[in-house]
Amino acid sequence: MGKAINNQDDFNKWIEISKTYIGLNWSLVPTGSDKNPLISWSEFQQRRANVNEVSAWFNNPNFGGLAVVTGKISGISVWDIDKGADINNIQLPVTPTVKTGNEGLHLYFKCQDGLSCITAFRNKMDFKAEGGLIMLPPSLHPNGNRYEWVDGKDYLAPLADIPQWLLDELKKKTSSEKFDYRLLKGVEEGRRNTSAAKVVGLFLSHFPEEEWLSIVLPAFQGWNLQNKPPIPDKELLNTYYSISKSEKEDRKDQKQGRKQKIIEVYDIAPMGVIDILEDNGALTYFTKNGSQEQFDDLVNIGQVLIPPPIDKCPYSFPNKNKVLELIRNWKPEDDQSLYQDLVDYHKAISELPDEDYYHLLALWDIHTWLIEKCHNSPILYFYAVKERGKSRTVKGLVYVAMRGIFTETIREADIIRWANDHKATLGFDVKDAANKIKYSNCDDLFLSRFEKGGIASRTLFPEKGAFADTKVFKLFGPTIIASNRPVDDILESRSISIDMKPTNRKFNEPVLPEDALELKNRLSAFRYVHFEDQLIKTDKPADGRLGDIIFPLFQILLTYFPNQKPIFLRLLNKIVKRKFEDATDSFEAKIIESVVELKNQVSGGKLPIELITNYHNEVNKMTIKNQTIGRLLSALGFEKMRIANGKRAILYDDGLINKLSQQYGINEQSDNNDTINKDIEGIQRQLLNL
Repeated sequence: MGKAINNQDDFNKWIEISKTYIGLNWSLVPTGSDKNPLISWSEFQQRRANVNEVSAWFNNPNFGGLAVVTGKISGISVWDIDKGADINNIQLPVTPTVKTGNEGLHLYFKCQDGLSCITAFRNKMDFKAEGGLIMLPPSLHPNGNRYEWVDGKDYLAPLADIPQWLLDELKKKTSSEKFDYRLLKGVEEGRRNTSAAKVVGLFLSHFPEEEWLSIVLPAFQGWNLQNKPPIPDKELLNTYYSISKSEKEDRKDQKQGRKQKIIEVYDIAPMGVIDILEDNGALTYFTKNGSQEQFDDLVNIGQVLIPPPIDKCPYSFPNKNKVLELIRNWKPEDDQSLYQDLVDYHKAISELPDEDYYHLLALWDIHTWLIEKCHNSPILYFYAVKERGKSRTVKGLVYVAMRGIFTETIREADIIRWANDHKATLGFDVKDAANKIKYSNCDDLFLSRFEKGGIASRTLFPEKGAFADTKVFKLFGPTIIASNRPVDDILESRSISIDMKPTNRKFNEPVLPEDALELKNRLSAFRYVHFEDQLIKTDKPADGRLGDIIFPLFQILLTYFPNQKPIFLRLLNKIVKRKFEDATDSFEAKIIESVVELKNQVSGGKLPIELITNYHNEVNKMTIKNQTIGRLLSALGFEKMRIANGKRAILYDDGLINKLSQQYGINEQSDNNDTINKDIEGIQRQLLNL
């Protein structure tokens, strides 16, 4: 291991460094290269060493560096962040900062009265306040590296105040440091897992590892007998092994005096949780142990997972007592009555272009409660001008969905938070949705909502360099969009588009979340009853992209509501026909028609774009520019080139034109009309077979 002082120059440098630190009114303590103090330093919590005392320490052959006493004596406190700590979502304040010998960080703040040292207030994070000790640059780390100030003389910069969010968290940890010994008398359901983690953590901390199985585990099992009711044996052992593993890891670092506490972490949808239910104004996890319902927090390694505060969730929750009553009285026919009541619920909210669409919405509602079983989640896109009922329709869907959030804005940060952390169903009611999605930098977020495993990444900390600067977010989940503009080509590949028509019906009552609560209670019970089911494996009901989009709803229908299949296929037949008609009437179709009609104008295999533009504009009474049509032809796959006069042309590709003509339904002479209509005919055959 190296030495901090190897010659007279090193000695002189340390003299100058110590004078600087003394000039800042910092109380100094000498340390060895193992970071341990070389002297008893209790007196330096009350007074500061002078230059002569500090100079004498440099003569000690074991001298490895200086540490500063934190708290009032030096007027500082320090946030100690170890290498590997998760700071991805933390905005680090601008304040004097040290890079540690082990690639961690020490952030220096003004001293805060009443704040003591806190170990492991987060994973790999300590806070040094009153009575603490922290290494100073250029001291040696045990690995041979030196501590160093970020930006050289960063210690001369003003000390920042402790950020309020950090101060609140530290105070909360300080107030909860003492163990509540009342827990040893046992607790009721709802507090058992949190209490179990704390109790076994206490027991383990007081015994050597070799006595854990012989003393700690039996004592822990004895404590459990006092709970009402006791935790199941398997679950109790899982808690024991989880916390003991964490304790073993902590003890490896005992030389530095670290001790990790069990921390509580908010999680809206942990693995295996059926739902989160409201119980007297608070939230509780709803899980299943065999055939028995359970309501407890969950223990992870070094953590207790708990539901977030109810006021931090922008959606309503099913009621615990009502859901339990429904489960205990659930009958097979209740599946069918739930489906029909969802159909009737949507009928009472708005008028859709066809009665069959209400069945589509009912299936879509149910898929939000079975989302883990679905590989895709079809985006519902409602298009209409004002006052056609699209906003009411979206609200109705959102309020009955699992964790539904309704919003009239598109913000990148909100979508990431709602999707990644809340695992929410998202309903957007916005004008010109496609452009707002594009200009909000959210294209990839919406596309990733469609398919299970969909993710998006954002570079949040470029200063950290590659692989450390990026955070990945999970985006998959149900999505609804209402807009005054038709669905664009990109979203259409993941959407079921519904054009809202004028209506003479009057809908005077507002759509409110409380009106959907009774249905949400039933949907939560339905989820519990069918939580372990597998959806029927079947072929897609239609070929191509539409078959992928609609497939999860078709699986749910065949699994739980097979008697509704004729209505579903009838609606699907209408959707396919409408999509085909839309393609035929589209701008792209009109351009391809122009290309086909001008075949006799092709020279040397080339057709001038100007000729296509003039013909299209004359026939369709439009004034589209050459550049616009040229870009569209490129997008359709045509190869562009120049002709003798220097103007742009396309290569007339018969194979491509036949393919596009079939796709857009404009080539009446095509021998492949069976291919064009195969979705329609396939669905019709299924209807006839019924």
